Parts: sequence; structure tokens; C-alpha cells
Amino acid sequence: MAKWEKNVQNYLGFPDGIDGQELLMRGLSQARRYNVEVIDDVIDSVHPTGSRFELIGNAQQYHAKRVLLATGLTHLPPDLDGVRECLGHSLFFCKDCDAFRLQGKRIAILGHTTETAEYALAMLAFTSHLVICTNGIEPVWSSDHHRWVKDANIPVQRSHIKCLTHDNGQIQTLGLESGEEL
Repeated sequence: MAKWEKNVQNYLGFPDGIDGQELLMRGLSQARRYNVEVIDDVIDSVHPTGSRFELIGNAQQYHAKRVLLATGLTHLPPDLDGVRECLGHSLFFCKDCDAFRLQGKRIAILGHTTETAEYALAMLAFTSHLVICTNGIEPVWSSDHHRWVKDANIPVQRSHIKCLTHDNGQIQTLGLESGEEL
């Protein structure tokens, strides 16, 4: 996710922030100091073979003593015109990295899962101006999360987002199918 961040904040060792691409390059450079070979491949299967593992990839076959599953879980930006220009400027993915600089701002949190409700509840430490946008999907969080979101007076907007407007990467409005603008 750092690849979209123009200024990663609240990251240990970088008190003034760091460009996400630069952070990734530094991490790769650090790994290479330990003779790590970086291979871009998709692994289709992993099989134990005694004390080792056999990995079958699209490009080739590998053998390893240990396997760390890194599933590539990532947040994907919504497919709306203008989103790319806003990434890292006014559209963020990480409350831990970005919440501090959003203090007192109006925040729309996009999602419909338990993680969404927990993000919104955590963001109350930084702002009281919150709305959850489920983008046309019914929320699937627990009854406890429904109660907590309601008790915190966080509005849940279920209408589909049809557009956004921005000024030089700063989101101005979210246009909803209901006709409302946030």
C-alpha cells in the first residue's frame, strides 16, 4: 500500500515522513544486504517433501526450508475517476499512518465489513466528523459493531458512490446515486 502514499507519516524512524516509493526501495535495499534474492512469480502450490517444501510457481519450481505465506492482501482504491490523483493526498488506507494528519477533518470511510466499523470507531480519537460509506453494500459487521457505530453517532451511508470531485488531489465531494453529496 505504501506505493500510493506520497508522504507516509507516523512510521518509526521517519519523524518527518517519507515517500512511500522511497520506503519500499529502502526496504528492498535492506533485504538485498542479506543476500535475499527477489523473484516475481505466482506460487500455485506448496507441498512438504520431508524436511523441505516444494513450491510450484508459474515461472519455475522452488525448494525451501521454510515458507512464509504473504498473501498480497491489500486495499484497493475505488474505481472512480479522480481517485488516482487523490491517493496519498486526501485518500488514504492506513489509520495508523495517516490519522494524525487528519485531525478535525471530515472523513468518509469506505467499506462494509467489521474492519470498516473498527476503523471508524478508532478515528473518533482524531475527529468527530465521520461517515461510513458502504458503496451500495449492506454492512456485514456484528450486532455489537452496529450498536457501537450507532451509539457513536457515526452515520452509515448505504448509497452507491457515483463520482468524486477534487481540487489538485484534495477530495471536495463524493457524489452519491441517491443525489446526496458528501
